[in-house]
Amino acid sequence: MERSTHSTGWTCLPPPPPEPAAPGRGVCAMSTSWRDKQQPSLINFIAAFLAANSYRLNFLSISPDFIFNNGELSVAFIFETNWDCQNEGAVFSRVNMLKRQLKHLYVVVAVPTKEQNESFNRSYHKYGMKLGFPTFVPVTDPEMGFEKIVKIAHALGVCKQQDIISRLKNEREQAVQCTDSFLRVLTSIPGIDNHDANALAQAIGSIEAIAKASKKFILENTDLSTDKAETIVRQKVIVNLSYGLNQLGGLTACGSLDLALVGADSGGICNQQFACKELQSQEFLVYRND
Repeated sequence: MERSTHSTGWTCLPPPPPEPAAPGRGVCAMSTSWRDKQQPSLINFIAAFLAANSYRLNFLSISPDFIFNNGELSVAFIFETNWDCQNEGAVFSRVNMLKRQLKHLYVVVAVPTKEQNESFNRSYHKYGMKLGFPTFVPVTDPEMGFEKIVKIAHALGVCKQQDIISRLKNEREQAVQCTDSFLRVLTSIPGIDNHDANALAQAIGSIEAIAKASKKFILENTDLSTDKAETIVRQKVIVNLSYGLNQLGGLTACGSLDLALVGADSGGICNQQFACKELQSQEFLVYRND
């Protein structure tokens, strides 16, 4: 196969022959103007690295330096292979222009020295960049930078294919709902506030574990006062889980949770109902008579 020769006089490795793409892999488009400014050794490294990772390399006239397409998702990259503080204005002007045009844009910047890293950090704040809009990825050398680019593109492609982002959002929403339910249950106990509830969650875990914990254990593992620990120990906790239990981040997740806290000194019953995540049908009753 004939080698690709460009006007700058350097020669790079040819792109690999077309092969069936592995799951999550696809096409990498490299800007011809970016390519012509780079050292031949870097272009050779990029071509070899892409071939090893089942990406096909194309040279195109495009605005960003790279565009990866896999998993029906396009991800664009600006790749500054050696940070130049004299050129910071042009770099951030280009970033601001492209972030308005491209939904998925990342900026990878090689800052090999401490001075370059400090200069980049000052420029980042000077030009009013917002964290994550777009995401900047500082690296110590161009080769590491391109490896990061491929990993980001591949990870986003896999997430798109498997709809992982939507699933994570749903799981996060469920976790937040269960956490809120957990806190409402514990703060229903007389004298227990949000701080106390969070301390119990972090140190002990689920509602059942808290219900079974001794006064000594609570005092040793949290900053709750003796009076509050005694209040928790005196509670009767009646829990009816129509769908059962699951542990999610240390908190109890369930399908439909009816919980009654009966305090010896509360003068009544505080009933709470919550909806969480289901497993299997169970019922249990925990009494505290310590």
